[in-house]
Amino acid sequence: MDKLDLALIKLWQVEFSNEPARFLHINPTENYLTLGGIAEKYHKHDIDWAFIRRLLELCNNSITRASRMLYYDRDTQDSIKKIYKNEYFDKLRLYNIKSQKMINEIFLFGVHTGVKNAARTAQRVVGTIDDGFIGKVSIAAFNRYNEDRFDSEFDDLEMEYYKNITKKNDSMKIYLNGFKNRSVYV
Repeated sequence: MDKLDLALIKLWQVEFSNEPARFLHINPTENYLTLGGIAEKYHKHDIDWAFIRRLLELCNNSITRASRMLYYDRDTQDSIKKIYKNEYFDKLRLYNIKSQKMINEIFLFGVHTGVKNAARTAQRVVGTIDDGFIGKVSIAAFNRYNEDRFDSEFDDLEMEYYKNITKKNDSMKIYLNGFKNRSVYV
């Protein structure tokens, strides 16, 4: 199985428990759709949201029913995977990292907090310049670093990041347990 496919399994477990009925959803503090972890707000032109809204209407606004249909639709899956590959996986140069555990850590955090933030966090763990760009030096450092040590140290930095978010924004406190779970999931 491809490295991206393995990372997507982990991501979707975190995002919607890999349950087809939750593939399409609206988070409690948001007023936009999320499909397979791809938020309408941030990817307005990458997915045919008008089609999804028409599908919802045809399903009598049953988000669960529309979600199942979209989950099993090959074109939808391919569109989602393309976004993750182009916007996250390739930008983070994750195909060059040997450890799938490290790939999963960086990928999941990058999807949730941004590519540059994930790259900087990973670079801090391995002791390279945290410029947010994963190049040859960072890749070599990742491939030399012990994956279990990386996992533990990366989790600590993830939690620090999420705690800071909840300190700055009270409305995010309802997600703190989810953030903790996300941090230690991989």
